[in-house]
Amino acid sequence: MSEKEAGQRLADWIASKGWSKAEFARRMEILPQTVTKYVNGDVGIDNLAVKLMREGADVRWILTGEKTEGSEDAEMLALLRQIGITKPEQLQNFVDASEKIKRLATLLHNEVSVIGNVNDMGGMVRVPVIKVNDKSLHNKKESL
Repeated sequence: MSEKEAGQRLADWIASKGWSKAEFARRMEILPQTVTKYVNGDVGIDNLAVKLMREGADVRWILTGEKTEGSEDAEMLALLRQIGITKPEQLQNFVDASEKIKRLATLLHNEVSVIGNVNDMGGMVRVPVIKVNDKSLHNKKESL
């Protein structure tokens, strides 16, 4: 196993979580400078293995490049825990809410069409004119 390759896979995993090095350091309870040593392959990640697994990482993949069967499930469970879903009924409520949001988005997509923009004389305020069921709405958005 190459420490440099493992470090790159660790960096890829951190990025896939959307974390900065500082956020990863906080979660692993290490100094941000130490993260750089891990991702550069200067030190092995063996001592982080348990903490990485708790966050849903496939440690085998990080170390060797080989996926562990079911590792996606572990990552999903870790993600659910992060957003506070720990019981089946909480997950069902989340799924139900997601389905409602998808239906609303579809309805809005089908009902809303942008028919033009109106700008003030100085060009400082952009006001899209939106037509919804034959009613015009003005959504003011100030530019910087």
